Parts: sequence; C-alpha cells; structure tokens
Amino acid sequence: LRKFHRLTLLAGRRGGKTKASSIAAVEEASIPNTIGWCCAPTNPKLHRYVIPAIQELIPPDWVESWSSEFLDLRLKNGSLIHFQTLEDPDQGRGQGLDWVWVDEVCELSLDHWLVLRPSLTERRGGAFFSSSPRSYDWVYDEFFKRAEDSVPGYWACRYRTSDNPKISAEEVADARATMPDAMF
Repeated sequence: LRKFHRLTLLAGRRGGKTKASSIAAVEEASIPNTIGWCCAPTNPKLHRYVIPAIQELIPPDWVESWSSEFLDLRLKNGSLIHFQTLEDPDQGRGQGLDWVWVDEVCELSLDHWLVLRPSLTERRGGAFFSSSPRSYDWVYDEFFKRAEDSVPGYWACRYRTSDNPKISAEEVADARATMPDAMF
C-alpha cells in the first residue's frame, strides 16, 4: 500500500514537474504486471511532452513491445503503460489501473477526474498530477487543499520555476526584467 495515493506537483513553466512525474510513472511501471496510464489534456501535448518524457527514461532492454496504433508500451516485466489523451472526459473510461499520471491537470475539468477516478477503484490505484497552477481551481480543492489539511493519502508540493537547479539566477533575473509581471 502507498503512503500517498494522490500526489500533486504545481510549478511554473520549466520547473521540472513533467520530468519528476515521468520518473514516478517509470517507478510505478517497474513493479511487475501493473497497468498505468500517462495522460495529457490534448493529443499534441501527449506526443510532445508526455510520451518523450517516458521514452527518455525507459531503458530499451525493458521494452517488450510498442504499439504506435494503440499507444501501448508493454514492458518485459509484464507491466503496461498506456498513453491517453483526455480531450473529452469520456476518454478517461477504461480498464482498471494501478496508477495514473495526468500532466497539466489544471487544463482539465473536475468531470475529467470524476470519469477517470473509478478506473483506480478495485486496484486501489494511485494518481499523480502535474501542472502549471491556474489559481484556486478544482485541482486546488480536490488535491492540494486536502494535502495542506493533512488528509491521509494526499501529498502536494508547489514551487517556482526558479527553484529548478537547472535554471540559472541570471536567466531568472533577465526574465524578471524583460517580461510582464503577469507572465513572469
């Protein structure tokens, strides 16, 4: 059993949240015979960010097969990673899952989560979410606030892009000086 079954990372752009979440997904998939989904709000985001983040971390000798038609990555340990777009809430329906990662979850609606959530039920699956924050939205209410209130099973973290050790102080200073406040 997991200590936390709902984990949320909120950070600015280039903060490393997709990288951290893809590491978590690969850790989950390293458990034999598990089924997990890696999701994004749109097909372009799935193909530009989520799939490459996982492919970068999965050693080739772990791979049994890849279906570009069904977006299924089957590992030699019996685990399955399925890549799923969530452009419509009903795309969250499907098989029972051991885990799910939803990237840019703040771009989705509560309905997306309510459709996807039952897939985790019988396996007591974990869900982790990464996103650029969108103020105090449903993600804050459903996940972040519960973590702040120490609800068992919930964990959340927010941080600034400048907290990423790969981002130089000079770059942050230049962005602060040249970007509008709302964008910075």
